Amino acid sequence: MEGLVTAFDTALKVVQTDAVSMMSTALPVGLGIAGIGIAVRLGMRFFRSLAN
Repeated sequence: MEGLVTAFDTALKVVQTDAVSMMSTALPVGLGIAGIGIAVRLGMRFFRSLAN
């Protein structure tokens, strides 16, 4: 039974490490895409305010 608990604990730690690694890889890309979207929206609002 102790071997099963150890294997499960090790597996969860590996999954946690992989998940954190994926998030740290994807986060900069996601922030860049979100930033571009916000900049486009703000730019459109600005130019609409100039046109009126």
